[in-house]
Amino acid sequence: FGFPGSGGLCTLVLAFLAGMGWAGEKSAVEDIVAVGWDIFQPLLFGLIGAEISITSLRPETVGLCIATLSIGLAIRICVTFIMVCCAGFNLKEKIFISLAWIPKATVQAAIGSLALDAARHRGDQKLEDFGMDVLTVAFLAILITAPIGALIIGLTGPRMLQQVSKSDEEEPELNTGGGESKSCRL
Repeated sequence: FGFPGSGGLCTLVLAFLAGMGWAGEKSAVEDIVAVGWDIFQPLLFGLIGAEISITSLRPETVGLCIATLSIGLAIRICVTFIMVCCAGFNLKEKIFISLAWIPKATVQAAIGSLALDAARHRGDQKLEDFGMDVLTVAFLAILITAPIGALIIGLTGPRMLQQVSKSDEEEPELNTGGGESKSCRL
């Protein structure tokens, strides 16, 4: 149809629409998709990694990418914290939610190569260089944020979140302690 690289984006949109449409019956679909994801996730990230040659990365591109990523993540953390301020979460939960949004990987892997695909389709070397820079930024975003985010979630989750027990859910009027409310919103 003349839209190179649109497969990843269409897949994301289709998954979102399917999730909305199958609201009640999605547990069976989730099981099937989970198996498919376990099979194809390594392929998705492997193909992105195969396109990037570590030795061909220019230091100025890497430095600019890390600076841009750091600024973007700082803004994302602040905006996320502000957005959940009026959502009824306690301070620890707000901080955890803000930090839990650090990992970036799936979208970058799915659409990171779109600019390079479009440039190759046009056959312009300058555009291919720009496309490779975009792919490099996506690659480094995955490489930097995914492990850091997983580490932050794994370390801060048990300390900042409290699990709601069945008695707290059924009888909220009995929880009249002066401390923070017990809740877990994941």
